[in-house]
Amino acid sequence: MAFLVAVASVDGRYINRHFATTDKFWIFRLMEDRFYLDDVRDVDRPAYANHKEMLLNLVEGIADCNMVLAQQIGPGAAVMLGYRGMEPYVAEGEIEEVLNRIAWLQKKRLYRAKRRTTQFSGLGQYW
Repeated sequence: MAFLVAVASVDGRYINRHFATTDKFWIFRLMEDRFYLDDVRDVDRPAYANHKEMLLNLVEGIADCNMVLAQQIGPGAAVMLGYRGMEPYVAEGEIEEVLNRIAWLQKKRLYRAKRRTTQFSGLGQYW
Protein backbone atom coordinates (compact mmCIF):
# COMPACT_ATOMS: atom_id res chain seq x y z
CA MET A 1 0.00 0.00 0.00
CA ALA A 2 1.46 3.36 -1.04
CA PHE A 3 1.48 6.19 1.44
CA LEU A 4 2.35 9.77 0.37
CA VAL A 5 4.18 12.07 2.78
CA ALA A 6 4.61 15.81 2.11
CA VAL A 7 7.71 17.26 3.77
CA ALA A 8 8.37 20.99 4.25
CA SER A 9 12.06 21.32 3.48
CA VAL A 10 14.55 23.71 1.91
CA ASP A 11 16.90 21.06 0.57
CA GLY A 12 15.04 17.73 0.61
CA ARG A 13 17.42 16.37 3.20
CA TYR A 14 16.21 17.93 6.45
CA ILE A 15 12.78 18.83 7.82
CA ASN A 16 13.51 22.51 8.31
CA ARG A 17 10.54 24.64 7.22
CA HIS A 18 7.32 25.88 8.81
CA PHE A 19 4.25 24.54 7.00
CA ALA A 20 2.85 27.99 6.18
CA THR A 21 6.11 29.52 4.97
CA THR A 22 7.67 26.70 2.97
CA ASP A 23 8.60 27.34 -0.66
CA LYS A 24 8.24 23.71 -1.68
CA PHE A 25 7.03 20.34 -0.52
CA TRP A 26 9.08 17.21 -1.11
CA ILE A 27 6.65 14.35 -1.69
CA PHE A 28 7.86 10.90 -0.68
CA ARG A 29 6.11 7.65 -1.55
CA LEU A 30 6.32 5.27 1.38
CA MET A 31 6.00 1.57 0.61
CA GLU A 32 6.03 -1.28 3.13
CA ASP A 33 9.79 -1.52 3.44
CA ARG A 34 11.17 1.47 1.51
CA PHE A 35 10.48 5.01 0.39
CA TYR A 36 11.53 7.21 -2.49
CA LEU A 37 11.16 10.79 -3.67
CA ASP A 38 8.06 10.97 -5.84
CA ASP A 39 7.74 14.70 -6.56
CA VAL A 40 8.89 18.18 -5.58
CA ARG A 41 6.07 20.72 -5.58
CA ASP A 42 6.77 24.43 -5.61
CA VAL A 43 4.36 26.54 -3.60
CA ASP A 44 2.55 29.16 -5.64
CA ARG A 45 2.15 32.33 -3.56
CA PRO A 46 -0.12 34.82 -5.32
CA ALA A 47 -1.57 37.70 -3.30
CA TYR A 48 -4.17 36.37 -0.88
CA ALA A 49 -6.97 38.20 0.86
CA ASN A 50 -6.16 36.54 4.18
CA HIS A 51 -4.12 33.87 5.97
CA LYS A 52 -6.92 31.29 5.81
CA GLU A 53 -7.06 31.54 2.01
CA MET A 54 -3.29 31.04 1.81
CA LEU A 55 -3.48 27.94 4.05
CA LEU A 56 -6.32 26.49 1.97
CA ASN A 57 -4.15 26.87 -1.15
CA LEU A 58 -1.27 25.03 0.56
CA VAL A 59 -3.54 22.20 1.70
CA GLU A 60 -5.10 21.85 -1.77
CA GLY A 61 -1.63 21.60 -3.32
CA ILE A 62 -0.85 18.46 -1.32
CA ALA A 63 -4.38 17.05 -1.01
CA ASP A 64 -3.30 13.65 -2.37
CA CYS A 65 -0.88 13.14 0.55
CA ASN A 66 -1.66 11.12 3.67
CA MET A 67 0.75 12.84 6.03
CA VAL A 68 2.56 16.18 6.37
CA LEU A 69 5.89 16.71 8.14
CA ALA A 70 7.07 20.21 9.01
CA GLN A 71 9.29 21.91 11.56
CA GLN A 72 6.22 23.80 12.77
CA ILE A 73 2.51 23.59 11.95
CA GLY A 74 0.08 26.13 13.31
CA PRO A 75 -3.21 25.02 14.88
CA GLY A 76 -5.33 26.40 12.01
CA ALA A 77 -3.27 24.54 9.41
CA ALA A 78 -3.38 21.34 11.50
CA VAL A 79 -7.18 21.50 11.62
CA MET A 80 -7.42 22.08 7.85
CA LEU A 81 -5.08 19.15 7.17
CA GLY A 82 -7.09 16.94 9.52
CA TYR A 83 -10.35 17.80 7.77
CA ARG A 84 -8.77 16.66 4.50
CA GLY A 85 -7.75 13.34 6.08
CA MET A 86 -4.04 14.18 6.34
CA GLU A 87 -2.03 13.56 9.50
CA PRO A 88 0.03 16.66 10.44
CA TYR A 89 3.26 16.00 12.36
CA VAL A 90 5.84 18.40 13.72
CA ALA A 91 9.31 16.92 13.31
CA GLU A 92 12.94 17.95 12.91
CA GLY A 93 16.01 16.19 11.63
CA GLU A 94 16.95 14.15 8.61
CA ILE A 95 14.04 13.22 6.38
CA GLU A 96 15.44 9.73 5.81
CA GLU A 97 15.59 8.99 9.53
CA VAL A 98 12.05 10.26 10.18
CA LEU A 99 10.62 8.37 7.19
CA ASN A 100 12.30 5.16 8.36
CA ARG A 101 10.57 5.56 11.74
CA ILE A 102 7.23 6.25 10.06
CA ALA A 103 7.64 3.19 7.82
CA TRP A 104 8.33 1.07 10.89
CA LEU A 105 5.28 2.47 12.71
CA GLN A 106 3.04 1.97 9.67
CA LYS A 107 4.21 -1.61 9.32
CA LYS A 108 3.49 -2.21 13.01
CA ARG A 109 0.06 -0.55 12.70
CA LEU A 110 -0.86 -2.71 9.70
CA TYR A 111 0.36 -5.86 11.46
CA ARG A 112 -1.78 -5.08 14.52
CA ALA A 113 -4.84 -4.35 12.41
CA LYS A 114 -4.37 -7.58 10.47
CA ARG A 115 -3.85 -9.53 13.68
CA ARG A 116 -7.02 -8.10 15.28
CA THR A 117 -9.06 -8.96 12.22
CA THR A 118 -7.77 -12.53 12.29
CA GLN A 119 -8.28 -12.96 16.05
CA PHE A 120 -11.84 -11.68 16.10
CA SER A 121 -13.12 -12.82 12.73
CA GLY A 122 -15.30 -15.50 14.34
CA LEU A 123 -17.11 -13.12 16.69
CA GLY A 124 -19.46 -11.91 14.00
CA GLN A 125 -21.50 -15.12 14.09
CA TYR A 126 -22.35 -14.60 17.78
CA TRP A 127 -23.45 -10.97 17.56
